[in-house]
Amino acid sequence: MKNEFVEVIQYHMENRMLINIDRECIPGTTSLTGFPIAFTEEWLLMTNIYDFRDEGYVLIRICDITDAYSKESDSFYEMICI
Repeated sequence: MKNEFVEVIQYHMENRMLINIDRECIPGTTSLTGFPIAFTEEWLLMTNIYDFRDEGYVLIRICDITDAYSKESDSFYEMICI
Protein backbone atom coordinates (compact mmCIF):
# COMPACT_ATOMS: atom_id res chain seq x y z
CA MET A 1 0.00 0.00 0.00
CA LYS A 2 1.26 3.47 -0.80
CA ASN A 3 2.40 5.21 2.39
CA GLU A 4 0.89 8.59 1.50
CA PHE A 5 -2.56 7.03 1.09
CA VAL A 6 -2.24 5.03 4.31
CA GLU A 7 -1.60 8.15 6.36
CA VAL A 8 -4.40 10.13 4.70
CA ILE A 9 -6.95 7.30 5.02
CA GLN A 10 -5.95 6.63 8.64
CA TYR A 11 -6.25 10.32 9.52
CA HIS A 12 -9.72 10.56 7.97
CA MET A 13 -10.87 7.39 9.75
CA GLU A 14 -9.64 8.55 13.16
CA ASN A 15 -11.24 11.98 12.77
CA ARG A 16 -14.44 10.71 11.11
CA MET A 17 -13.92 12.97 8.11
CA LEU A 18 -15.12 12.80 4.54
CA ILE A 19 -12.53 11.64 2.05
CA ASN A 20 -12.32 11.88 -1.73
CA ILE A 21 -10.82 8.92 -3.50
CA ASP A 22 -9.64 9.18 -7.10
CA ARG A 23 -9.06 5.90 -8.87
CA GLU A 24 -8.27 4.38 -12.23
CA CYS A 25 -10.42 1.38 -12.96
CA ILE A 26 -13.90 1.90 -14.40
CA PRO A 27 -14.43 4.78 -16.84
CA GLY A 28 -16.96 7.29 -15.50
CA THR A 29 -16.54 6.30 -11.84
CA THR A 30 -13.11 7.69 -11.15
CA SER A 31 -13.94 9.69 -8.02
CA LEU A 32 -15.80 8.68 -4.86
CA THR A 33 -16.67 10.65 -1.73
CA GLY A 34 -17.53 9.13 1.62
CA PHE A 35 -16.43 8.12 5.08
CA PRO A 36 -13.67 5.49 5.33
CA ILE A 37 -14.70 2.57 7.54
CA ALA A 38 -11.76 0.13 7.40
CA PHE A 39 -8.80 -0.77 5.23
CA THR A 40 -6.23 -3.48 4.73
CA GLU A 41 -3.19 -3.69 2.49
CA GLU A 42 -5.47 -4.62 -0.43
CA TRP A 43 -8.91 -3.08 0.19
CA LEU A 44 -10.61 0.08 1.45
CA LEU A 45 -14.19 -0.10 2.77
CA MET A 46 -16.01 3.21 2.76
CA THR A 47 -19.47 4.70 2.47
CA ASN A 48 -20.36 6.25 -0.85
CA ILE A 49 -22.08 9.63 -0.58
CA TYR A 50 -23.51 11.21 -3.69
CA ASP A 51 -25.57 14.40 -3.76
CA PHE A 52 -26.12 14.38 0.05
CA ARG A 53 -27.38 10.78 -0.03
CA ASP A 54 -25.73 7.70 1.37
CA GLU A 55 -25.51 5.29 -1.55
CA GLY A 56 -24.23 2.38 0.55
CA TYR A 57 -20.80 0.85 0.98
CA VAL A 58 -18.04 0.41 -1.58
CA LEU A 59 -14.93 -1.76 -1.60
CA ILE A 60 -12.01 -0.23 -3.44
CA ARG A 61 -8.81 -1.98 -4.33
CA ILE A 62 -5.90 -0.01 -2.90
CA CYS A 63 -3.89 -0.55 -6.07
CA ASP A 64 -6.56 1.40 -8.04
CA ILE A 65 -6.32 4.52 -5.85
CA THR A 66 -4.50 7.41 -7.51
CA ASP A 67 -5.26 10.06 -4.85
CA ALA A 68 -6.86 10.33 -1.40
CA TYR A 69 -7.65 13.80 -0.09
CA SER A 70 -10.17 16.20 1.41
CA LYS A 71 -10.75 19.84 0.63
CA GLU A 72 -11.45 22.61 3.11
CA SER A 73 -14.81 23.14 1.39
CA ASP A 74 -15.76 19.55 2.30
CA SER A 75 -16.20 20.46 5.97
CA PHE A 76 -19.66 21.97 5.38
CA TYR A 77 -20.68 19.03 3.18
CA GLU A 78 -19.37 16.71 5.90
CA MET A 79 -21.58 18.32 8.57
CA ILE A 80 -24.64 17.93 6.35
CA CYS A 81 -23.89 14.25 5.72
CA ILE A 82 -23.32 13.47 9.40
